[in-house]
Amino acid sequence: MRRKFCLLQVDKGVNAIVNGTMDSIILRCIAKISFNYLAKIAGIDFVVKKDFDPIRSYIRYEIDPGHRIVTVSTNSILAYDGPKQYQIDGHLISLGWSPDNRQIVGQVSLFNQGKYRIILSKNFSELWRADIRRGYHFNIENREVELVIVVSRALYGIC
Repeated sequence: MRRKFCLLQVDKGVNAIVNGTMDSIILRCIAKISFNYLAKIAGIDFVVKKDFDPIRSYIRYEIDPGHRIVTVSTNSILAYDGPKQYQIDGHLISLGWSPDNRQIVGQVSLFNQGKYRIILSKNFSELWRADIRRGYHFNIENREVELVIVVSRALYGIC
């Protein structure tokens, strides 16, 4: 699956048009970034559960789980970002539960431009009450990582 995209960037006096192709290798890479982050936050004992077999098979072998794992999103990850106005520059990553608490969802944004929503587990079968809702921002200017508390309008119903 290849999808073409075109991004027009108008920011800080620089106009640029970027053309590219979004293929399965890139989407699997985004899924792997998010899955690795889940492993870091929740621990290895959590991510080896059978609920994560579909995402592991998708990442490693490109086996289609029957639902879309990675979705390119136009929604901002940070709650008060607008379509063309960002609070920060840099990379963002976050985790959370879907509103019905069945799906574990990750979000990745590179340079706070391309935004991806990743379904890490579509139907989590176990009762797991630990709060994985969190996110981090990698500031590309000072190369520091900062904790982000509220990370998603979609996941938390903000605005």
